[in-house]
Amino acid sequence: MLKPLDLYLLRHGRSEAEEFGVMEYNADFLLTREGQEQARELARQLLIREQIFEALYTSPLLRASQAAIILAEELGLEMLTDERLAEKNIGQIAGMHKENIDQRYPKPIEGFLPHHKMGGGTGESRLAFGFRVHECLWALRERHAGETILLVTHGGVINEALRYLLQTPQHVIFASGDTVLHHLTWGEQIIVQTLNQRLF
Repeated sequence: MLKPLDLYLLRHGRSEAEEFGVMEYNADFLLTREGQEQARELARQLLIREQIFEALYTSPLLRASQAAIILAEELGLEMLTDERLAEKNIGQIAGMHKENIDQRYPKPIEGFLPHHKMGGGTGESRLAFGFRVHECLWALRERHAGETILLVTHGGVINEALRYLLQTPQHVIFASGDTVLHHLTWGEQIIVQTLNQRLF
């Protein structure tokens, strides 16, 4: 039986996409100066609380990896990149202004079904996205049993992870603000320690 894993999920800070008013997802935008400072302040708060992590993983997308670099430097950790922590791939919609999307890529009459790929078929289906997030969780669960780890990732990944681990239906959404933490203890049972916690 695997020892419990203390899992911290962190959404990156404010990114340039929020300034530009575009659909972000897998589009690769940088953190704003505010977003960078949010990561530095979070690192300071974690040091004050003497929070220890055995490992730090990040999405490869710039806004997450920028935050992870800051945290790794401040906390004295090695930064490990896992492609499976990237935000959902929505194909050609990524980076577009929101008002142009419905006109160019109208939703199917029946709505998006789990196997449908967004962006006119160029993106990732909900099923494929869920599978890679679940696979990542289990791989890290096995590798870091008995440890405490931090994953720096995105709102969509965190939402999928929490829905999967807590077995909630698809209509339940776990929102994540800028630079917030979700903390679960994953053993025989899953204990929710905190959700959407901002330390500053």
